[in-house]
Amino acid sequence: MTWPASRRAGFTLLEALMASVIVAMVAMAASTGLGLSVAAQEQARLGHLAAQAAEQQVSFLMDQPFDRMADLAVEEGVGQMLAPPAAGGVTRDSMLEGGWSVLGRRTTVTDAPMTLSRYNGVTLAGSRIRVEVHGPDGTVYAMLERMRIRDEEALP
Repeated sequence: MTWPASRRAGFTLLEALMASVIVAMVAMAASTGLGLSVAAQEQARLGHLAAQAAEQQVSFLMDQPFDRMADLAVEEGVGQMLAPPAAGGVTRDSMLEGGWSVLGRRTTVTDAPMTLSRYNGVTLAGSRIRVEVHGPDGTVYAMLERMRIRDEEALP
């Protein structure tokens, strides 16, 4: 018994080729989406680490004597960021490692008087601390600014 041509089992070469093309296109779209997702996750991770590094630096400077802050405003190249002092310590001897090693930090301290309009325009002497954390290509991942008033000028 022979089957009519329309009832044969299996696929023709053209059908198999079209199915392969469709599967390849779906796989390519999925891999592109996965690649973009991984890149976005890496950017978010670097942003988080950069924010931590900026906050560490600002906290360190705020704990220093006011007149010493300007001496600590330095450019730390990629992989050269100093770690915060160990518990109870005052000096920073080690570098930040791990994920931080792909980041650099630029710290500036500038004199900036602060006028308080809510207190009849009182002007206090102080400094503006600015910390930028950047990647090897110069992309700034975090920037933090704080104002510090001279200790002897603090309001009661």
